[in-house]
Amino acid sequence: MSEFQRGDVERGMLQEELMDTKSVDEFYTVANPILGVDWEGHTPEAYTSDYAIAQPEKTKIFVFRDPDSHEIVAGGKAAIIEESEVEDYFRLPPHFSNKKGVVFEYAFVKSDARGKNLHRELLKKRNEWASAIGADYVCVELSTENPRAINVQLRDKDNPFILVSVFPPSHGMPDNYLVGVRPVEYTDEAKWRELQLPIPSDLAPVTEVSIKKYEWREVPLNSSIEELNGLFKEGWVGVDIKYDVNSSQDNISSGYLIFERTK
Repeated sequence: MSEFQRGDVERGMLQEELMDTKSVDEFYTVANPILGVDWEGHTPEAYTSDYAIAQPEKTKIFVFRDPDSHEIVAGGKAAIIEESEVEDYFRLPPHFSNKKGVVFEYAFVKSDARGKNLHRELLKKRNEWASAIGADYVCVELSTENPRAINVQLRDKDNPFILVSVFPPSHGMPDNYLVGVRPVEYTDEAKWRELQLPIPSDLAPVTEVSIKKYEWREVPLNSSIEELNGLFKEGWVGVDIKYDVNSSQDNISSGYLIFERTK
């Protein structure tokens, strides 16, 4: 059993960085059914407990545990993006191959632990790790079937992501996935320029001139991959999500992504 960080109780939960095989196995056992991941008996090496323990400089897993039962109620993984994954897997521009990236993945919060901002705390912890290892940018993979997670990532008060690509079910994931990206430090405009990413409108001074530089459009969340890829190729990026006020948050048929681009 890995040790709890001393005195580190957050949102009424015990926070832990996993450092032993048994705990990492427990993490995947809890996460896989929640996330709908099924490797069909062929788990890639990067998603095994042996890899996580042997390669701490390449991957890190953070969890929250119930203080009474010590069961994992929330967790998330961060991993170095290999050069071969930049274009083929994450659909990022070729120049990202010269940058150091980290993907935030395998994030979940059990339903009975929601409402404690654990998702945002996990983002914060993984972002701190990415910063500590000198990453230039971070990515997230967001299922189009999980608008709640999209909402959390696009509306994080400190470091929101922008959506830049989409890919079909693969690598054990059952749904279409959107890719969100940003510099490790969201508010650093110079880093956006280094990554050749469009600077989000919320970082621009709010003036009549700046507003006129941007245009926006709403796109149904259940749009086809072809439709979404067409927008990304035209320079649009996803910056927000909204729902029909008369529908539940998890009803994707009524959800819309908000895209923006500079004119």
